[in-house]
Amino acid sequence: MVDRDQVLRAGQTAWAVIGIVVVAAGVYYALSSVPVLTVPLLLALFPAAALTPAVAWMHARKVPRWLAAVIAEIGALAVIGGLIAVAVPLFVAELPSLIDSLTRSFAELRSLVRGFPGIPSDTSLQAMAERLLQRFTEGDGLGSALGITRNIAVAGAGIVLLLVALFFFLYQGDWLAGGVLRLVPSARREATTTVATRIWFTIGAYFRSLFIIAVFDAVLIGIGLVILGVPVAVPLALLVFFGGFFPYVGALVSGMVAVLVAFADGGLGIALAAAAIVVGVQAVEGNVLEPLIAGRMVRLPAFVVIIAITLGGALLGVFGAFIAVPAAAAIARVGEFVAEREEQT
Repeated sequence: MVDRDQVLRAGQTAWAVIGIVVVAAGVYYALSSVPVLTVPLLLALFPAAALTPAVAWMHARKVPRWLAAVIAEIGALAVIGGLIAVAVPLFVAELPSLIDSLTRSFAELRSLVRGFPGIPSDTSLQAMAERLLQRFTEGDGLGSALGITRNIAVAGAGIVLLLVALFFFLYQGDWLAGGVLRLVPSARREATTTVATRIWFTIGAYFRSLFIIAVFDAVLIGIGLVILGVPVAVPLALLVFFGGFFPYVGALVSGMVAVLVAFADGGLGIALAAAAIVVGVQAVEGNVLEPLIAGRMVRLPAFVVIIAITLGGALLGVFGAFIAVPAAAAIARVGEFVAEREEQT
């Protein structure tokens, strides 16, 4: 005989899953329909979650909340601006050398690529990359210029909206969240508040830990490449830093580029040494640093992370890959809460 309580719990779980799918579909529709509005607002949530503890700390010490929000936002912009001011000129200065190293790596691998089935014998990795770039640059000069101008204008408007939204999320986040929660039926409000608080904590902890881990990887791998004598160590370290914001996938891609450049400039021995450095730093990060600064609430299985980034990238490009992991972590928190409620009943 079927237990009636089990059937009811199964039905509640099914409806919860359906609700999550509907909300995710709605978010995807909004992002794809009005990206100039929804993307900056959604992106602003992530630094807001990361900076909220700093604002709360200042406010507890008698700093007006609006001023604490301004200080936190300016401080974050100063850090990011400082990194850009230092990193971009170095990257641009050494970019020709990086391209030259990658080109020579492609030439070394040409014979391997020719051996793949279905690829013409006169095809090289360099030719494949050139054809891919050509697809993005096709079109008449006027159309391309207008398209670039429009994209710059849209990006500028999006950045302004993001900064304004970030200030209000930091300054009046509690009031905004309270207004949204008041729309929830009173019987579900307490549970919704608990879930929202867990998700907010998870997102904030995730991005704070992600920044620290990205800096850790970039500094140690960059030092290792300098010791090995790789001539474009600084651009490669920057690539590792930005790749760190795409867990596992970014580390894999940036690590492969570093090994290819080391192979082109120093041969097989230097390439193997560079691979050992990349793998060693990633092992220390994943097994020592990440558990210490991220904690159980943020960590996800590697397979889940890779699937999430792949799915997010397929649906929304780079933006989707960027938000995929925190979105997966948020869904995991909802699942944990539902499981806890079922155990209590």
